[in-house]
Amino acid sequence: MSNRLYIANLDYSTSQHELREAFEPFGVLESVAVLTGKSRGFGFVEYKHAHDARRASESLDGHDLDGRRISVRVERQRGA
Repeated sequence: MSNRLYIANLDYSTSQHELREAFEPFGVLESVAVLTGKSRGFGFVEYKHAHDARRASESLDGHDLDGRRISVRVERQRGA
């Protein structure tokens, strides 16, 4: 299982700091990236451990963040 999450439907104003605050309670984060702008509104969160990524995905999928219901998916492992 991958330790990287894809987060969709982010509000264009959501910052990396806000995304980090939302996902940090579930485990040690390796990286947080928000890709926003025209035709965008998504980001990635990478955990140190895959079980933390799974727990965050299960807990935050459909959660409201900055007035938008986010979609959280565990990214498939590269080459899988």
